[in-house]
Amino acid sequence: MTQEIENRVVAFVRMIANRCKSCLRRIEGRCYECDSFKAERLLKDIECDIAVPQKDYSLFARMQLIAEILGRAKKPVFSSEINLNGLCSMQLKQWTLKRMMRIGVVGRRLAFRTHSGYCVYRYFLKETKETKKP
Repeated sequence: MTQEIENRVVAFVRMIANRCKSCLRRIEGRCYECDSFKAERLLKDIECDIAVPQKDYSLFARMQLIAEILGRAKKPVFSSEINLNGLCSMQLKQWTLKRMMRIGVVGRRLAFRTHSGYCVYRYFLKETKETKKP
C-alpha cells in the first residue's frame, strides 16, 4: 500500500469516526453496533500501529548492531553475551558472526574446549589499520 492510499484510508476512517460526535442514538449499548464507534476504535488501532517503529531484520542491521556491541565491549566476548534483543534467532546470530569473520570485520579466539570436543569462542571487533600516506 502506498503512503498516499494509506493517508486517504485514514482520512476516510477519521471522517466516519467524527460522525459519532453528532450521533443522536447515544443510548447505552447501541453505540457498539454503530459504524462510527467501530471506525473510532479502528482509528485508535491505526494510530497505535503507526507509533510503533518497524524493526529492521536485514543482514546489514544485524551486522551493524553486533559491531556496536563488540565496539562498546572493548574486549572479546562470548556469543551469548551479544544480546540482539530478539532481533534474530541464535542460529542466525551465529551465521551473521561467521559472515562478519569471513569479510574481516570480526575475529574470534578459542576460549575453551569442552570434554566432548565442543569449542567455545570469544568474538572481538578487528581494528582497522590506517595506512600512512607518503
